Amino acid sequence: MDRVLFHRTVEIAAGYLASLGERPVRADASLVELRSALRVGLDDAPRPALQVIEELVAAADPGLVGTQSPRYFGFVIGGGLDAAIAADWLTSVWDQNGGGYPVGPSAAVAEEVACEWLLDLLRLPAGAGVGLTTGCQMAHFTCLAAARHRVLADAGWDVEADGLFGAPPIRVLVGAKGAHHGLCRVADARLGQSSRGARRGRRPGPHARVRARAPAALW
Repeated sequence: MDRVLFHRTVEIAAGYLASLGERPVRADASLVELRSALRVGLDDAPRPALQVIEELVAAADPGLVGTQSPRYFGFVIGGGLDAAIAADWLTSVWDQNGGGYPVGPSAAVAEEVACEWLLDLLRLPAGAGVGLTTGCQMAHFTCLAAARHRVLADAGWDVEADGLFGAPPIRVLVGAKGAHHGLCRVADARLGQSSRGARRGRRPGPHARVRARAPAALW
């Protein structure tokens, strides 16, 4: 273990967070400059770990966007709290496999607790099912898959047992033009849904709206 490396990394990270109130929110480097700085060749021999970190910081820092800055008004992007950042570091250090209890007991239980917190915060039934996705894309995919399952089940079709061939047609109602998230369309395509079956709503909304309604429709 390289204590000097870890202490220096903490110093760099703390310095960056402390600078957010003053540093430009935008990235200073151009695309050409970033490619020139970050596109380095692979060496036949390893470099010292501290050198790798110092060079990475020097190359990447001009291209960082201050999404955690109080002056950032771009996309809907949250900023990490100090405790969350520190916990994320420990997650990387512990390097647990959260795929199942046998390979990561603490990770598995922590996920259970996080799901319970979400149910509590959203005031949902304690027995409701919860799934943690990798991000926005998989969240859309998972919700649309669950909605499709319910809609087809209401129409008397078991999609898990019988598949999609011959299933009742499904319509997807999305927000008005330009108002729905582009990943909704991507998720719908990955689920095998026809893009021609999508209908735009009159009221703008950021996401696809789902509501079961006969005959087999996603609204």
